[in-house]
Amino acid sequence: MTDTNANSQKTGLKSGNSRAVMAVLSRIISGVILSLMFQQYFSSQDGAAAFVTSRLWWEIALNFQLLSAGMMWFSYQDRIDPVPGPLRTLQLIRCWLAILAVLTPFAIGFFAVLNNWFVTKPPPSAFLLVICLAAVHLVTSLLLYRKIEGYRQRAKIVFTPRQRLAFFVPSMAFVLLAMVDASGGGNTWLIVAPVFLFIQGSMPYIMEIAGITEPEQYF
Repeated sequence: MTDTNANSQKTGLKSGNSRAVMAVLSRIISGVILSLMFQQYFSSQDGAAAFVTSRLWWEIALNFQLLSAGMMWFSYQDRIDPVPGPLRTLQLIRCWLAILAVLTPFAIGFFAVLNNWFVTKPPPSAFLLVICLAAVHLVTSLLLYRKIEGYRQRAKIVFTPRQRLAFFVPSMAFVLLAMVDASGGGNTWLIVAPVFLFIQGSMPYIMEIAGITEPEQYF
């Protein structure tokens, strides 16, 4: 019986790591696509198209978007299926919020078609709207995560100062880059912001892959 339990725990750990890897990869892929779109926006001239119209580029981007959404769904599937009641509903909402996050490039491309951004570059207010929506999504996701954490079976892990510092490395690296680049009048920090944002959002899964935290157990 002890061997069976041990094997079950090992299997669960492997399953948890694989879903964490998928969650990280899906976010990084979407962050890279979004940064490439930001680069297209900032490199275009006023009155010109905001994004490239290459069919090949968009086919590749959309295929990667499908891959990202699929990996994100499978990364949450075994979190959703075993749990009943309100927790299942919360996990479903969390799953769809994560899928919407990785589909941000598709959403921007869709609005670009509706608003003719492939012909005329939109004003900076459109860019600010994307940032505001991302901030609202982040706050909503954090509040939802805190509510889900109330169902966690085990006590929360107490991180060491070094682990806490490691958790925020992407944010600190981005702030440093922004300070250096913005002081010189550059916009590279804005272009790479989505990559750093998605990497920071992936840190709980990266720490799970590294063995610092255990896969979530709520039942």
